[in-house]
Amino acid sequence: MLFFYHRIDDEIRRRVEAKIAEQYPELNVSVRSARIISGQGIEIRGLSIVEPGVSGPTAELAYLEEVLLEGNIDWKELVQGELSITNIVIRRPTVRVTHRDDGSWSAAKLFPLPKLGKLPPRGVIENGVIEVLEVKHGLPFRVFLREAAA
Repeated sequence: MLFFYHRIDDEIRRRVEAKIAEQYPELNVSVRSARIISGQGIEIRGLSIVEPGVSGPTAELAYLEEVLLEGNIDWKELVQGELSITNIVIRRPTVRVTHRDDGSWSAAKLFPLPKLGKLPPRGVIENGVIEVLEVKHGLPFRVFLREAAA
């Protein structure tokens, strides 16, 4: 029985990872774990979005420690790729924004936000960190915004 539950959670993780990755074809998306919580929705842990070809800590554009996709989630919906998400709760995200030499911002690759269903859900962000990195004349300048919430 334990094997069966682990297998289901791994399949949910793969499907959630694939759904988010299709929204970001130029980025690498990975999910550490995901599971359906009966009556609540899908809990995602360790969602990482990385820019390939970039080295160092600025390669990871976003790391979301915990995401709760709230709604009446059914296994069949997940298999078909259609989700009825009404609300998203994001806990302890870290977003790294780098000002590039060409004047662009790395975080621009995160937009538009993923479309997870037919209607856009409402959302809450708790205890976020935004790290802004600017390199001028070879010297890095970092600013951290902690306890970001929306």
